[in-house]
Amino acid sequence: VTKAGDGTMLSDIVRLVESAQARTAPVQRLADQVAGKFCYSVMAMSAGTFVFWKFAAPTLFPKVGTALGARHGLLIRGGDVLEKANAVDTVVLDKTGTVTAGTPAVTKIVTSGAGAGGKGGETAEGTSVKELLKLAAAVENSSTHPLARAIVAAAEVEGVLGLAADESTFHQEPGSGAVAQVQGRQVAVGTVEWIHRHCTGNDAEMKAEAVRLAGEAAAGRTVVYMGLDGKLVGAFQIEDQIRPEAAGTIARLLRNKLDVHILSGDHPDAVAAVAVELGLPLDKVHGGVRPADKAAFVVALQREGRQVAMVGDGVNDTAALAEATLGIAMGGGVGAATEVAAALQLSKATFQKIQQNLVWAFAYNIVGIPVAAGAALPLCGIMLTPSIAAAFMGVSSLGVMANSLLLQAT
Repeated sequence: VTKAGDGTMLSDIVRLVESAQARTAPVQRLADQVAGKFCYSVMAMSAGTFVFWKFAAPTLFPKVGTALGARHGLLIRGGDVLEKANAVDTVVLDKTGTVTAGTPAVTKIVTSGAGAGGKGGETAEGTSVKELLKLAAAVENSSTHPLARAIVAAAEVEGVLGLAADESTFHQEPGSGAVAQVQGRQVAVGTVEWIHRHCTGNDAEMKAEAVRLAGEAAAGRTVVYMGLDGKLVGAFQIEDQIRPEAAGTIARLLRNKLDVHILSGDHPDAVAAVAVELGLPLDKVHGGVRPADKAAFVVALQREGRQVAMVGDGVNDTAALAEATLGIAMGGGVGAATEVAAALQLSKATFQKIQQNLVWAFAYNIVGIPVAAGAALPLCGIMLTPSIAAAFMGVSSLGVMANSLLLQAT
């Protein structure tokens, strides 16, 4: 034996081979440098893709929808609101300021007692119509309700606006009326129930007189009663024009298979007249509804499994707006009712885009990932390089964004 195993020729050959394998050619060193940077690029793109689908995608589509709503005058608080709107199957509309123009006007004043006979008459106690209007306006001038503003406007037209309620005597109950002392006299203005609570006369006589006063008002008009010093003394006939677009908007909601209801604190006869003009069944309109009852009505619908959108524009609707699945507060501007239909249509269009994008993204990746992995190579001879695969990943995201932006055309 002249040499151990490590010193044999075979061992030398093994060492030479290992040394050769350890040495890298210049082109391999270049490939290693590129591969390192490419690896970081792929990781960055992967992280970007994760961030997009995890955080950006759920908000991208609603943001397109909310931006489009803003262009049409709709202030949508966020994507969660659009999602709620998409689920709505029942719409409850307040009448005044939503279905109607919200600019009511006094068209007739009737007085109680022997002097009854409309404008220009006197009460049984000799109080003139102008005096009644003057006293009522003094109370209603502290209220912001549309019917109160109508009485104040009528007093201004007649030149009798000037009195004010005595200090610290004004009291208002939403949906019922207002009461105050004016020059030492108690003046109550509101519903017949409100007047009854502030009257001291015979109940039966008061109710009979209220029926007579309502009978003198034109059918379907809102009647606001007035009490003076504990007695029912007259009533104001107030008319609010239905918005020209209201009938078309309700028809549009019905075509979209939405259940539509109208609530109002006005007399049921006045609300029924609105239903006839709008083509709604009488069982879908509800008059004499107090603010708390509006909220209870919404809750009752929700207990039936309904997803309810409540639409209103006043303090009387606050509780119902809060209870509803979706509360839509209108600013009282022109086309308020139309904006409701537009908001619901925008929500449905937005979520259609989301569904389209999800289908596209899943289908694209289900097909693209196996192709990028080489699954098509044995079958069709198609093999994507890493750079092309990365580029196709970007095309997927661009497709989703482009489809979302098409919402602007709706």
